[in-house]
Amino acid sequence: MTKQELAGMEEEQSASELEVMGDSMEKRALVGEKIMTAEESDIVRGLFEKWGVNLENIKIKGDLNAQANRVLEAFQGWDIVLSDLVARCVMRLMNLRGEKFSNEDGLKNKNHLESYVFYYLRFSLAESGFDFPVNAKLFNEKQVPEVVKSAFVNTKLDLQKVGYDVEKVMSTLNRLMFYCGPRREDYEARIDLSEPKVSLHSLQNRILRGYEVANRGAEITVDLSEYGKEEKRKLIRGLIVGGLGAVLDELEESYKLISKHQ
Repeated sequence: MTKQELAGMEEEQSASELEVMGDSMEKRALVGEKIMTAEESDIVRGLFEKWGVNLENIKIKGDLNAQANRVLEAFQGWDIVLSDLVARCVMRLMNLRGEKFSNEDGLKNKNHLESYVFYYLRFSLAESGFDFPVNAKLFNEKQVPEVVKSAFVNTKLDLQKVGYDVEKVMSTLNRLMFYCGPRREDYEARIDLSEPKVSLHSLQNRILRGYEVANRGAEITVDLSEYGKEEKRKLIRGLIVGGLGAVLDELEESYKLISKHQ
């Protein structure tokens, strides 16, 4: 057995049950199957219920702002708890890309990343809810305090990419909330396979785009033309391969961390 195969086995063995479940859901998106089973919807609903979120309002599809605002409503308002959860999910996506936070410089970047996510969400929050900047270059805007912008000058963070990750996480949380629903009897209606064909912001589309960007398009068997026009699909901010499992796992791990400090 090669070193690469051994490393793959070790990585697989270390993956949590939620990460494995997320990977299975991603694989279903590639072949056009329902992304979540009824049993998995129970598990995901349980994750959100631990946070005390209200899933009753997750009833509509929509663009990124609409999705983020449903998350805001479910968490009953924006605060440091939601910001920390999003930041930790973003960190997991960055780790999947190989951007680790393991050394001294990484720790500094980790702290700055948490601060950036906090301010990114704060300044994206308008009177009527979230209104994300078009290109996520929030720190070029005049309304951001200079002391905040200066804190990021000497870091290695790609802040625009971080902003994109924030938006992906908010969208993914919304779709997971929508699918698992407030009650199991809602599951079949919510998991309707027609959604990807009418929404560029669907979880399926983000997964499909993530596989395309990773040059793993050969694993996709669905007809991509049914998921939106090609030129528009290329604008989708794809969820990195393994990203769904990372978000699910972080819902559990972040809750454990918060519970210890309550």
